[in-house]
Formats: sequence, structure tokens, C-alpha cells
Amino acid sequence: MRHGETLEGENTVQIVHRIAAVLRAFGNKGLLGITDLANATGLPKSTTHRLVTALVNEGLLVQDEDNHKYAQYPQFPHRAKIRQAHSDGTARPDP
Repeated sequence: MRHGETLEGENTVQIVHRIAAVLRAFGNKGLLGITDLANATGLPKSTTHRLVTALVNEGLLVQDEDNHKYAQYPQFPHRAKIRQAHSDGTARPDP
């Protein structure tokens, strides 16, 4: 291994830490936008957006239709206003 290279396992651990940071950023807060999450975690906005998109696709976060901010699922109180993205790229109202 050359200097500066990482093992695949190290990349996996870094991703887990980043996802955990995004989820912890919600704390007792309600809705947070990408900028809010990026500021809270110290991650770049592009990284934050990719992680949040993956978390929405996995059903761990939901996005408010009106203001496009995110909340942890199922803690969001207005579930009827939420559209949950699916891995095939479609969206449907949350039941």
C-alpha cells in the first residue's frame, strides 16, 4: 500500500461515521435542510446531499413536500405532506 492510500474497510468506516453524524444532527430538531445539515456535520454540501438522498431512499429520512427540508422517519408529525423517494426514482405520498 502506498502512502495516502486507504483500505476499502477504512472507506466504509468513514461512510458510517458520516451517516451517523447526519442522523445525530437532527437531535430533537424537526426539519433541517442540506445547508443546516452540512453546517452541523462539517461535511461539504455535496457529500451531505448524497448521504441524505441515500437515507431517504432507505426510508430513514423523509422530505417535506412544501419546504423540501428533511426529518427523521417516523418522527415527522405531518406524514401526509411527505413524499418518500424510492430506489427506482419514483415518489409517492406516504401512507
